[in-house]
Amino acid sequence: MGWGAFLVLSAFSSMIFMTTNQTLLQMNIPDEFRGRITSIYMLDQGLLPLGTFIAGVGADMLGAPRMVAVMGLNCASLAVIIFLRSASCAEHEVNWSGVHAP
Repeated sequence: MGWGAFLVLSAFSSMIFMTTNQTLLQMNIPDEFRGRITSIYMLDQGLLPLGTFIAGVGADMLGAPRMVAVMGLNCASLAVIIFLRSASCAEHEVNWSGVHAP
């Protein structure tokens, strides 16, 4: 399978994800909040050039593998902070019984 087929498969998967995600948003969010939630959801498209610029400058300074690691750690840290500060997530219990230490 060549690169072209991989790109087509990637684009098709992206369309399925975006359609499903948008459908779930519209079905589960009350009408009075839908515009606000959708605007936050669309920030990823508007802020993409800024993130790309920061990643490019960082890759020039640190090297691409290190910058990918730094940005991954930033995303993971942000996810943990949001999880801990969100009221609905804070009440969620995590079942650690199936997790095995390496």
